[in-house]
Amino acid sequence: MPDTATAPEVAPEAPTIDVALLRKELEWATAEAVAAQVGYSATRAGGWAQRVYAMRQRGADENTACGSAFCIAGRTVVDTGHEIEWQGTRNPGGWYEVAITVKGGETIAEVARVELGLTHHQASILFSSSNSIRDLWAIAAQITGGEITPPPGVEVSAEARAWFAALLQADPVAY
Repeated sequence: MPDTATAPEVAPEAPTIDVALLRKELEWATAEAVAAQVGYSATRAGGWAQRVYAMRQRGADENTACGSAFCIAGRTVVDTGHEIEWQGTRNPGGWYEVAITVKGGETIAEVARVELGLTHHQASILFSSSNSIRDLWAIAAQITGGEITPPPGVEVSAEARAWFAALLQADPVAY
């Protein structure tokens, strides 16, 4: 006889992805990547650099000063009005500040995950520092069920689509 005193576990409901916000951030990153290809770099105000959540020249304003750069998660946090907690670090090119948290102590990744309506698994894949612009669009297409598609000029191979589809369906505990 089954134990009726113990309620069955119910899987938590998946968050609803904010497609408009995700599309906005992808379009921003794509425009920044294109600008970098034609002679500009992430040293312009608010440039895209997937390798960092947020980086700026010490004391600079992240939205107006040269020397600032963000990944998708970092830009999402800024665009949704959260205040970044900057920490100083020394690099060979001069003084830069980097950030991994917002004011209040939450990580940039967690705040961006919530703002975008992503699961932890989706966010860990989307926010990976190794993602290219093509990768970001391929991931977004998968997690939105095709509501987001790469723009003209951003070609995503069938292999990349298949890779991210399999990765997003994988058990996050398994890897």
